[in-house]
Amino acid sequence: MQLGRNLVMDLQDVDSRARFLVRDRDSKFTQAFDAVLADAGLRVVKSGVRMPRMRRKIIRPV
Repeated sequence: MQLGRNLVMDLQDVDSRARFLVRDRDSKFTQAFDAVLADAGLRVVKSGVRMPRMRRKIIRPV
């Protein structure tokens, strides 16, 4: 939560007009973090879920 408060204060110091924050889905970002940003007027957008690389199957002639 403190990270969110610090971010909001830094954005206010530079008179930022940011409306969105794009972040990943890491568990260190809690609902409280999102709430702090929402109270400041920022909309939190989560990035997409990572997909494991699909490995192609190599077929060798017999």
